[in-house]
Amino acid sequence: MFHMLEKMIDVRASYSVIHLLKTVMLFSEKNIGRYGLVKELGLNEASVKTILKNLEKNKIAEPFATGYKLTKSGLILAKKMRRKIPYIAQMPENELMVGKHNTVVVVRNAAKKIKFGLEQRDAAIKAGADGATTFVYKNKLILPGVNMKIKEMEKMLGEKFKMKNNDVVIIGSASSQQKAEEGALAATLSLLS
Repeated sequence: MFHMLEKMIDVRASYSVIHLLKTVMLFSEKNIGRYGLVKELGLNEASVKTILKNLEKNKIAEPFATGYKLTKSGLILAKKMRRKIPYIAQMPENELMVGKHNTVVVVRNAAKKIKFGLEQRDAAIKAGADGATTFVYKNKLILPGVNMKIKEMEKMLGEKFKMKNNDVVIIGSASSQQKAEEGALAATLSLLS
């Protein structure tokens, strides 16, 4: 499913698969126009035009009176994405996080792909975040390689998300909310690629 998005990246592109993923997820929530997408993605207008052209060409999105919307194929793709990534949300600053702004992503049934969470941290940093913290949920929230129960974090996340055994929780941290989200999604994609 994510390979389809990776194929839409041109070598000259100034956007990444993260931006395509965010676009599909945004379109699954609301119709949004080109200028709204420029603001949401933090990209220039030319890059957003190219993203929209590629989504149209691949029959994932189409123009609509108030912007763009997902096609039937796009809705199926978004539904598959939401099954794998059911939650993306902002999170308040916390002593376990490395940045002022934090975005939490829950990835379903991906615990077996986590070693120590370093791969996810590295992917987040490459995407421009300050870092990422990765947790695994196995009847309780644990830091990989440490097996330390994080009660405060578990309570905070448990109130907002319905975690299941073998879920992975990635929190991207950065000096801006946009970079925190991009870092969290980059870390997520490192699990799903």
